[in-house]
Amino acid sequence: MDFVVVTHAPDVKLLRHFLESYDLYYSTKDRLHIFTSVRDQALLDQVKLPSNASLVYREDFPAVAEATPFSQQLYLKLMSHTVVTTDYFCIMDSDFLFIRPTSDADLFYKGKPVWYYRTWIDGEPPLRWRAGSEAFLGSNINHLYAWIPQFVFHRSVALELTKRYDPRRILNDDTISEFLVYGWFAHRYYPDAHFFARDLDVAPPVVRTVNQIPPDYCHLDPSVSYQQFRGHHCVAFWSHWDLAESKMVEFFEDSQREHFGRVQVPGNSEPLYTTTDPEAINSGEYGDIDGSFADGWVKDVLHLSLDVPDDALSVEIDLDVPSNPIDHSWSLAVSASFQQPSDESIALVLEPGRRTISVAVPRSARGQRRLLDLHFGHGFNDPLNPDRRDFRARLAGLQFDRPTASPPVGL
Repeated sequence: MDFVVVTHAPDVKLLRHFLESYDLYYSTKDRLHIFTSVRDQALLDQVKLPSNASLVYREDFPAVAEATPFSQQLYLKLMSHTVVTTDYFCIMDSDFLFIRPTSDADLFYKGKPVWYYRTWIDGEPPLRWRAGSEAFLGSNINHLYAWIPQFVFHRSVALELTKRYDPRRILNDDTISEFLVYGWFAHRYYPDAHFFARDLDVAPPVVRTVNQIPPDYCHLDPSVSYQQFRGHHCVAFWSHWDLAESKMVEFFEDSQREHFGRVQVPGNSEPLYTTTDPEAINSGEYGDIDGSFADGWVKDVLHLSLDVPDDALSVEIDLDVPSNPIDHSWSLAVSASFQQPSDESIALVLEPGRRTISVAVPRSARGQRRLLDLHFGHGFNDPLNPDRRDFRARLAGLQFDRPTASPPVGL
């Protein structure tokens, strides 16, 4: 059975652990199709790909050119039936990890891949995908089909779905779930293509989520361990979690100790950073920045990999710092430095509003590619906001301060 993974630059560091686990544990390999971008090639060149892997470039799908990064990956998953070579194919994300020997048969029950569904629960976060998905389909979706992330598609069903419903309509609409759409469509029109399961005891799931637990699906537990999930074949981490990568390595190596008595494939945690483009930041594009969400809100650590001009004096970073509606005295602590032992760091406390951090460029960094790290203090959670992230600041701009050329003498 073919596998499909849609990735982008910030998730490549997680993707490499998925690939390591797939290569080690998955035994019935057909093709592995990795959807990526041409501009991420330098990052992927640093990742060891399984021998059965091939890269599929977003740029080969012109419809996604002007779409939001989120809706791009929805569209590409729905269109992945155009590149696979097997009737059934499994879609996973970069933050999935196999933790025990697995084959195609483990994802099937009575000869069919299992697709899980259940009734909706009032107030649960997945409801945010329901209205948009129903509008896309023009029909009520009475069950949650995007529940257990064990998503095996049938190529012919996916093809028919994209014939009846133009997948381009999913672009620039961030209220649709591709798995909710496919699950509903397959259950209604092709019920024999899958074993649709409501009872987990009949066909126990192979995949389990880490930190995407009801009711809020963002219950972050840093103490989670492999031993809690050892009965499953695969786990899916929350990619926005700051500990996702270190936990993936921990789970992967602990699983090998149990199954093989030693670590056969050590997890590779060497930093991977894509070059930060100031023009992209200034135009509101943040998807490739490590430590930033796609909308520019920063996490606790922001890594900016910069091609520093020869004459740069400083880096100017514009931040929009929000007001805390619960604690009006809240302010944001931040420290910044180029990643070099001899470089000095600056430490500031930022009040709400548009703020600019100026970081002097060391002489040794001029004309070099260097990593600038920003460490942020505690953010806040707004109980009235359905967005459950911790808010710190939104990246609003980046530029280099360079010497102003003197006018010619006599003018």
